[in-house]
Amino acid sequence: MVRPFRAVSAVAVAIALSVGGSAVAQTTTDAPPPAGQSTPAPVTPAPGTPVPGAPAPGTPSAATPEAGKEMQSPADLGKAGGHGDVTLAPPEAVTLTARPVLFVTGKATWDDAEEGIGNAVNAIFAAIAKGNLKAAGSPMIEYLDSGDEEFQFKAMVPIEAAPAKAPGKDVKVGQSPAGPALKFVHQGAFEDLEEVYNRIDDFLVAKSLSMKKVYEEYVTDPTVTAQEKMITNIYVVTE
Repeated sequence: MVRPFRAVSAVAVAIALSVGGSAVAQTTTDAPPPAGQSTPAPVTPAPGTPVPGAPAPGTPSAATPEAGKEMQSPADLGKAGGHGDVTLAPPEAVTLTARPVLFVTGKATWDDAEEGIGNAVNAIFAAIAKGNLKAAGSPMIEYLDSGDEEFQFKAMVPIEAAPAKAPGKDVKVGQSPAGPALKFVHQGAFEDLEEVYNRIDDFLVAKSLSMKKVYEEYVTDPTVTAQEKMITNIYVVTE
């Protein structure tokens, strides 16, 4: 399986969600269900202030992704090896429903991944505040492309309603991912995500599937949540 990018989540995400005071708080009303079961997808985050979340729309269905170039999981260009005993339940087949988002696309070197993603996420929350908008879901990152030295990404935060124009210079208005996907749920530290992607690769190979796109959704706030309780949803579009 060819995989064009490596995992940056192990260190980048924790910093990205807290740089400049833009921490995202988890606000689920119930304890997270066991991995592999249906979980309330995007809760409502706000910089530094918990806000009650709500399940994202979508109903389970078989994934029938569109054709396109093969993508690799973010584990490939990272360092090999696991991070202890990592378990991953079988995925749930879901259909993502498009929602309005503010997003920033960017490029960073692997060495500057933390700063690149952190600046993008903070720019989005600054635009939300400036435009008097309301966040309506957890931050998401889509990995667009990558090489040995750098990668391209798209940072997104769902909002309740799309404004007439984006309230920021580099912040744009768009739609969240839509369509069938396989939803994997990781409960644990960001440092374990590289090994999680290795397990996802094993699952896809066993099912004769290839990864086309991948989105990470950060349900919990790493600045206030114990590592073993952090929840990351990984949506994989296959072909």
